[in-house]
Amino acid sequence: MTRPGATLAGWSVKDILGHLIGWQELNLRWYEAGTRGETPEVPAPGLTWRNIHELNDRGIDDDGRYVLYWMQQSQRAEGNHALEHAIALAGDRGQGVVVGFGLTDDYPDANERHYAFMLEGLREVRGSLHERGIKFVVRKG
Repeated sequence: MTRPGATLAGWSVKDILGHLIGWQELNLRWYEAGTRGETPEVPAPGLTWRNIHELNDRGIDDDGRYVLYWMQQSQRAEGNHALEHAIALAGDRGQGVVVGFGLTDDYPDANERHYAFMLEGLREVRGSLHERGIKFVVRKG
């Protein structure tokens, strides 16, 4: 996971996961600011969309309260390597883990049966995460 070369830029799998987790943390901060009625500084303090690439050079924010794992494709709490990486990262940093899932009602070609199956699976995920002391947040949108 730490061997360079997973991308043309020489990033390792760990680099990619860290990058994605960083973006997820930014998204959650924007959302939290919005729920408090604040206007978040987007994309990040001191940056514009023109120089956003500078975020790649910044380290992970060790002052955060938790590591956010954004669950989408791998909707399971067991055998989920990315989730396990987020848990390990949080443990190394002395932080908690929050698993977020974005539920949309307009997914192409999805029907009621698909949603019922997915929601049943998410109920199991919630229970498994709860047993491990991990908060699970589902938001529509």
